[in-house]
Amino acid sequence: MTTDQRIEQLERRCRFLTAGLAALALIGGGVMFCGAAQNNVVKEMRVESLEIVDGDGKVRMRLGRMEAPKPHSIFGLVAHDASGRLRISLNDLGQLNLTTRDGSASIGTSDNGAVLQLSSVGTPRMLAAASADHSSLMLYDAKGELAWEQITPRFNVPREQRNADPFKP
Repeated sequence: MTTDQRIEQLERRCRFLTAGLAALALIGGGVMFCGAAQNNVVKEMRVESLEIVDGDGKVRMRLGRMEAPKPHSIFGLVAHDASGRLRISLNDLGQLNLTTRDGSASIGTSDNGAVLQLSSVGTPRMLAAASADHSSLMLYDAKGELAWEQITPRFNVPREQRNADPFKP
C-alpha cells in the first residue's frame, strides 16, 4: 500500500469517526433535552401516614393517625426534638399545641368557640376563652393560683360559690 493510499484510508476513517461522533452528540443531546422536558411531578400520593426521620433513624415528624383512645380516630401532625420530646402537635379536631422545655401554648377550637392557654414550667399562667355567648380571661400567679379574671357577660355569683378555675377540681 502506497503512502497516498494510506493517507486516503486514514482520511476516510477520520471522516467516518467524525460523522459517528457527531451522530452520538446529537443523540445524547436529544436524550438530555427530552429528559429535561419531562415533568416528573407526582400529581397525587396516597399514604396513611408519613414519617420524617433524622440521620439516626429517629422519627422527628409524623403526619397521620395519632394515638387516641378508641373509638376516636384523630389525624394530625406531631414533631419531636432530638431527644424525642413532643414539641408540636396539630390535629383535625382544631387543636394546636406548642411546647418548649419550660413553656407551652395550646389553642383549641370548636363549633362553639375557642380557648388559648399559656403555661410556664407546667403551671397554667393564662387562659382566654370565647364563645357565642361569653368570653373570659383568667391570669394565674407562679403557683397556678387564680390572680385575676374577667368574664363577659358578668356572672352574678360570688367567686367562692362558683368553680371558675378550670384547673382546680
